[in-house]
Amino acid sequence: MAAAHVKIVKNSLLRFPLVFAVVLVLSASHAPTAFGVVKFSDGFGDGDRNNDGTLNDADTDTQTNGIGTYTPARGSNPDPNPDPMVHGGATNPEVSTVLDAGDEGLRWLSHSGFTGSNNGDRRAFIAIVDDTQGSMLETKPTSTTGGLGITAINDGYALSYNSKGRGNSIAAFFDETIELGDEVGDQVKVSFDLRVWRDAPNANAVEQPDDAELRFGLFQDTDSQLGDTNPVAGRDTMAPVTQTPAVFGQDDGYFDGTRGNIAVTGSDIGSTNDRGWYGAVILENPVGSFPPIIPNGGGWRIREETNVPGADPNDKRLMQGTGDIDTVAVPQESAPGAGDFGLVNLDVRKVYNLSLTLERATDITPGDTILAILTATDRATGISYTLSDSEPAMQDDGMGGMIPGISSDSWDYFALRNTGLDDVDLLIDNFKLEIFGSNAGIPGDFDGDGDADGRDFLLWQRGGSPDPFSPGDLEDWQEAYTNGPLAAVNAVPEPSAWLLLTLCGLLAGGLRKRIC
Repeated sequence: MAAAHVKIVKNSLLRFPLVFAVVLVLSASHAPTAFGVVKFSDGFGDGDRNNDGTLNDADTDTQTNGIGTYTPARGSNPDPNPDPMVHGGATNPEVSTVLDAGDEGLRWLSHSGFTGSNNGDRRAFIAIVDDTQGSMLETKPTSTTGGLGITAINDGYALSYNSKGRGNSIAAFFDETIELGDEVGDQVKVSFDLRVWRDAPNANAVEQPDDAELRFGLFQDTDSQLGDTNPVAGRDTMAPVTQTPAVFGQDDGYFDGTRGNIAVTGSDIGSTNDRGWYGAVILENPVGSFPPIIPNGGGWRIREETNVPGADPNDKRLMQGTGDIDTVAVPQESAPGAGDFGLVNLDVRKVYNLSLTLERATDITPGDTILAILTATDRATGISYTLSDSEPAMQDDGMGGMIPGISSDSWDYFALRNTGLDDVDLLIDNFKLEIFGSNAGIPGDFDGDGDADGRDFLLWQRGGSPDPFSPGDLEDWQEAYTNGPLAAVNAVPEPSAWLLLTLCGLLAGGLRKRIC
């Protein structure tokens, strides 16, 4: 399949796929754009990883030891110049209190079972940690003994991902189905901030990866198994060894397709048969021991996946199949053999924002093509790199026939997985799932309650609209409020957006009482 990619310059905006950077100038004249809402967000401030309403060791303990601190694993790796602070047992504090009780977010679960003989810690061990600059030893300045001067995401709490091996996945569940609208330009976008975690408490083969791959995307509960019990997905008990059950979408466990070969009814309950889209990016150590296998982002991919079991047992495993995937986009070299793909291998020392956007692209038949857009943005510089291409509803099967091209346009959970040559431990923060277009609701309804009222105006004042503090969002609210069900009751002359902007500080209190 043909592929296209574009490098977007510093501080560019990518709401719609473009082949050049565009600067938008805000003025009193607001050009219509696809309305967008943040459907889900998670900054992990409540500390409640699994959203069971309780902050406990299952949420915040990075080693299942319950001691309130953890020792950086880099202290146990071979080191010709050992750091006495680290090798002597320096520790980082574990989270013990709620940072922001209103930041409830999603339910994040390990998707790959457990370590050891199926009875140890969960694989892809995830927990809430404090990633404020200077909280961890690795983010302290190099003048501090043991400090690495690494840039934290620096938004308070974050989700830590201790890989405990390659090929382990995690998932976040929405508890509702997110649908891509039918109109051209409708979008669903998932994004999050990411950095490599040097102070993970479990030692990898290397301190930080020379070559690793990160895959992430949106998946559909195609066979309607969320909430079902897999009888062998839980931790095994010891003496005698007994397999225990776990609930898909509610518990940590073997749900990535690795237990479907056990001869027990229901052992395949999980992501087996679930369809979805995912992007893949390469993480690279620019001062590592080995040159990159594929330089300049040549290993980036966008794929669709069906997870339908086939001849290869990997076909049923999340984000690993062979015959169950359709590659939607691959980078193109600037010239044959040049090795320049116009992208970038993500530097393991930097903080990035990653996103995958899925958009209805054509109107020959409504919704007959989906455009997929994979973007990585260097948070320090604002420079973004993008890979994109379209997938038709039907495509040539190579044998004179046509087969379905688009496998899913609605999704129930987000998943992330590491792979490649090296293990990699990660920190994730500022997760968002956004909807743009006809499926996003009412323009001006910033809180998503079905109307545009005073609460939405106050959200705009506080930067809580899709484009914070913008005149355009204010005009969306003004139009919806003026023409909405309250218009007949509050029959007043229509004010201009700039008048509202001028008066908002003076009238906020009275306005809220009058129209809320």
